[in-house]
Amino acid sequence: MRKSIKKVAASLMAATMVLGTVSMAFAEDGTVQDGDNLYFVDVPENEVHYTIAGGFAPGGWQPLNTANEMSETLYEGVYSIQVDLKAYNEAEPWNNQFKVLKIDDLTSAVSPKDDGTYDWGGNGWTESLCLGTDVWDDNQSQFCIKNPVDMTATIYVDTNTGAVVVKGTEKNEKDKDVAVNEPYSVSWVGLGEEQKYVDVKDIPTTEWAKDKVKVDSIPTDIEAKNDALFLKATDKDLSDEALYEDGVKYTVAGGCAPNGWSPLSSINEMKESDIKGVYTIDMKLPAWNADEEWNNRFKILRLDDITCAAGWTGNMCMGTDVWDDNQTVIRVENPEAVDVTVYYYPTTNSVVIMDKDGNEVPYTFSWVGYDNEVQYTTVDEFATCGYTWPDDKVKTDAPADLKAKYDELLQAIKDGGFPAAPENPSPAASEDPSPAASGDSSPAASENTTTAAPVATNAPTTASNQSTKTGDVAPVAILSLLVAAVAVVTVAAKKREA
Repeated sequence: MRKSIKKVAASLMAATMVLGTVSMAFAEDGTVQDGDNLYFVDVPENEVHYTIAGGFAPGGWQPLNTANEMSETLYEGVYSIQVDLKAYNEAEPWNNQFKVLKIDDLTSAVSPKDDGTYDWGGNGWTESLCLGTDVWDDNQSQFCIKNPVDMTATIYVDTNTGAVVVKGTEKNEKDKDVAVNEPYSVSWVGLGEEQKYVDVKDIPTTEWAKDKVKVDSIPTDIEAKNDALFLKATDKDLSDEALYEDGVKYTVAGGCAPNGWSPLSSINEMKESDIKGVYTIDMKLPAWNADEEWNNRFKILRLDDITCAAGWTGNMCMGTDVWDDNQTVIRVENPEAVDVTVYYYPTTNSVVIMDKDGNEVPYTFSWVGYDNEVQYTTVDEFATCGYTWPDDKVKTDAPADLKAKYDELLQAIKDGGFPAAPENPSPAASEDPSPAASGDSSPAASENTTTAAPVATNAPTTASNQSTKTGDVAPVAILSLLVAAVAVVTVAAKKREA
């Protein structure tokens, strides 16, 4: 019965479209408009689209309807579409059934006929997915979701493994939405009178129509494939402490991060770059909007077998060796949308952002704090910004050499690496003769050597010792440098007199 309904529906759709083709022009992208609907009808040979067709699909039981197209996700080969499902009705099961289909140059092919109409080829049905396999053929898997109440869900397909997942949500004990792997029944192969709906675990032990089975053996790992896809759909790939046996991982989380505010997302993981010890990640920054500033900020986090339980407790504090909750957040106020690469050096906890043309992208950051406590400064102004950071968030003194650490990383990016350490830092005796060896009558060591002025370090940041954060350090440092310079000039003059 169902088979007949589908064939009639497909024939009516094709007939309706054919009647209009004489006056309709085909678009260059292989689509055609028919009333309010847009259809794939002549997909170029190098393109593939994935769609669903079903009772709740946006375009109904029409695999060529572009409204049914699944979108690319952050995972290669994984596609998704959000749908609204009515509560399951036993008398009308087809309203909760669907197929996953592949639309390419074969399934969407049209060719002109002598009478000016078109041959619509396979009209989309000839490549439906066989769950858990790499087979796309006619009369393969059809799914049924028996949801007891109306709900919104997202359907995922992994074209690499043939897995299919329906992700819904439900409230937990704290009244927060949590992702749920919605169960479904499936007729693994067959159509109409050949359909038999079973749980995924029962597929290997069910007898299927032999003429519809396109694989040598029925797969027994479909549940495992679906579980792996659900991990991607919910993006908790980095929550397993066993992943950290070989060391820590670094991730980002933020409005402009690849997968948003998800520190445990594998898509948000930073990767080792060509520069030893430096990690990178690519981001797409929207144009700055002060009313939605969170879309342009992010944090960098370190995950290990402890912090992977939550993620947020390993938040980097820029320029220090501190990792804790509510530490540095970075914000980019770019006037136009831009693609960037974020460079991060864990050794110094420094960050540089570059655009795709190799230009430095400036940013502001809040050294510590969260939400109403954040106050943004630049790397250049950090030492003299005058901010009082929240006492309960400050885990260390503020680094006075933050700009130097930033410049070191920036130069390494430009040079393609950090300077190599000398193999033998001590010069040879012949290159550095001592006064005693050469008989030089130079002034005594106490007269011709100077001690460099110490660099100010760890400027305080809390209210109790804020005075040195407001700029008082700068005059002292300048005076020290002047004294050192005078000393050098004096020594040089003494040498000339000698």
